[in-house]
Amino acid sequence: MPKISFTDHFGVQDYFHSRKNVVNFLCRTAVLLSLLLASGCSDLSSSARSGELRIAINPWPGYSVMYLAEELGYFRDEGLNIRLIELASLADTRRVFEHGQADLVCCTLVEVLMMNEAAGRDSIQCVGVFDYSNGSDMLLAMSKISSVKDLQGKRIGLEPESVDGLSVYLALKSAGLSINDVTLVPLAQTEMVAALEKGLVDAVQTYPPTSEAVEKVAGVHAVWDSSHAPETILDVLGANPELLAAQPDSVRSILQACKRAQHFHRKFPNESMQILSRRCRLSEQELVRFFNGIKTLAGDDPETYRIFQPEGATQVTTRIAEGLVATGMLRDIPPNPPFDGRFVEFPKP
Repeated sequence: MPKISFTDHFGVQDYFHSRKNVVNFLCRTAVLLSLLLASGCSDLSSSARSGELRIAINPWPGYSVMYLAEELGYFRDEGLNIRLIELASLADTRRVFEHGQADLVCCTLVEVLMMNEAAGRDSIQCVGVFDYSNGSDMLLAMSKISSVKDLQGKRIGLEPESVDGLSVYLALKSAGLSINDVTLVPLAQTEMVAALEKGLVDAVQTYPPTSEAVEKVAGVHAVWDSSHAPETILDVLGANPELLAAQPDSVRSILQACKRAQHFHRKFPNESMQILSRRCRLSEQELVRFFNGIKTLAGDDPETYRIFQPEGATQVTTRIAEGLVATGMLRDIPPNPPFDGRFVEFPKP
């Protein structure tokens, strides 16, 4: 399949030539580098000897059960010594995990598939699922575009090498179009509003909080969102196979703590939002809007059980991998789905 061909009207080059974004990029790089250097040569074995388990996470509300489990003492109740390595983005968490500086990582299934292919082996397995996008990933277009079909021959802005590529693929496929029918323009999320206002793109693929700013641009409206592709854009907990072999009970305990946190969130939403507002650095109103665009999952939910069964795991892996292959983000569809289902509970009646 052909690789995505990007046109850099207002993308990567302008992003790094912007003084503000250069500073932000260098600061993020320095923080990440200092984390890696501070960890020195520590690896999974040294972490295991200390009894500490490290989980890489970025401040996306879908991963909020990790914050809740820590704040509410659920990890401690399970006898766990957990360190949350809080980073700015999925790209950062992936980098830390790939360098062996985290034992588990909160990410999407897209990152899992890409990491395994890049490593040439099963370097990460999904052991739990936090949620799936149910409207939060959006394809927003100018008023002259009334439907996805009208995007043929038009320019779509998106973050390259990210879940945005999968979202665009799914949107185009729903209208009988392919990646080859549009021009893709690489954009940072922070550039999307300006790109639309300057007429450099006709549509953008985005998600909160950027989507809220984009929707305020005159004439912009949604032509597709992830509610049309349920149980596809999954946020998962990925684990190092060495950890799974050495400490399966610890992984099970982490998932138990997360399940308790998810049920706390459902039973006491106001208290939960107060904690998460502080940890995610978002207002409670913003969090409510974000949660409206995802379907959260607990370890004992029927959807979780279905996703981790062999048929469900194969279906979701194939569906996502087909999109990644079509966009050039993967070379091949993996022969085996990267799901370890031994930790998933039978759903309660």
